[in-house]
Formats: sequence, structure tokens, C-alpha cells
Amino acid sequence: MSPLEQIKALQDKLQLVSKKYQSLAKDNERLEQQALLLGQQNQQYRQQLESLQQKNTILKAAKSEWSEADKKEFEKKVNQYVREIDKVIEAIKLQNG
Repeated sequence: MSPLEQIKALQDKLQLVSKKYQSLAKDNERLEQQALLLGQQNQQYRQQLESLQQKNTILKAAKSEWSEADKKEFEKKVNQYVREIDKVIEAIKLQNG
């Protein structure tokens, strides 16, 4: 194989590699966008799940079908919410002087 033929073969291979790289870069970008979208959807589903779990707890409370474990869990949640509300109130008081 002559030097010119070798150069031509290398150029052909280089073009092929370049095209593959561009194709893979596009695929990578598409997959990154898809991963971002799926992450956002996952977050939305988690929020929906949490909301449904809270509604379920409220419905159980309304029906008075509480096991001891449910009662303790509910009390923990209520106490947690109260602490968070207290923190917000304190922050507001500090801002208002």
C-alpha cells in the first residue's frame, strides 16, 4: 500500500470516527435530557405519593381506625409540623425585629 493510499485510508477512518462521535454526542445529549425529565417526573410522583399518604392518614383519623403504631406515627408528624411552624414564626419575628 502506497503512502497516499495509507493517508486516504486514515482519512476515511478519521471521518468514520468523527461521524460516530457526533452521533454518540447527540445520543448522549438526548439521554441527558431524558434523564432530567425522568428525574422531574420522579419528583412529582414522590410529591403525589406523600400527598396521598397524608390524605390516607387523615381518612384513617376520620374513621377512627387507628392502631397504636398509627397513632404514634400521627403524633410524630403533628409534632414535627408544629416544630417547623414554630421555626417559621421565630424567623418571622427575627425579621420584623
